[in-house]
Amino acid sequence: MKVCMVTVGHAPRTDLSPDMIGLLGDRYEVTQMGSLDAFSVEDALSSLAPQGDEETTVTRLRDGTMATLSTKLVLPYLRDVIKRAGEDSQAVILMCTGKFQALECPVPLLVPYELMHSIVPVIASGVKIGALFPMEEYAEDMLNGWRNHGLDVVYGCMRPPGTEDDLRDATANMKDIGLLLLDCIGYTAQIRDTASDMLGVPVLHPKTLMARVLDTLANQQ
Repeated sequence: MKVCMVTVGHAPRTDLSPDMIGLLGDRYEVTQMGSLDAFSVEDALSSLAPQGDEETTVTRLRDGTMATLSTKLVLPYLRDVIKRAGEDSQAVILMCTGKFQALECPVPLLVPYELMHSIVPVIASGVKIGALFPMEEYAEDMLNGWRNHGLDVVYGCMRPPGTEDDLRDATANMKDIGLLLLDCIGYTAQIRDTASDMLGVPVLHPKTLMARVLDTLANQQ
């Protein structure tokens, strides 16, 4: 099965792809495309910079820079690359847990935000939830996104991939939770396993979730 991993910034995402490919296994032919592949680092930073207090997206550029860009300006390039990726793939996965409007693709498109926000309210309506966010400056908006479902959520912040000590600090207020959400595509399967062992609860990991959905799609072919 041919699968394209789409990133908001530049491809390939050498920080994300090994973990994702490891979860997928060798049954998939994986390619990568980035929304901003046609941009130099300098052009992306200058022409897609946010103005005022508009909504922003954080993504990694090819030189390793973590860039804060205007979501409004990036979105047309993201929509375009998703459509192009679907023309030569049997499924497309978006390597970002951010919320993006009106994404369309000619083949199945796996969007972590939509998957997680569809599943969690159904399976955890009575559960106290812990959520791990990547950056404090986005935490309030991300927390409100979960609480808008009527969920009982506490949170901590840890920049991915994070270490065991980072994880322990970030989850210090989560001793009585029943489910942990890793709400960033940068968190690894290793951190997923460490968190599960440390807290003794199930962990919802976006890359694992997408891999399992893809397995279901692939089994039907």
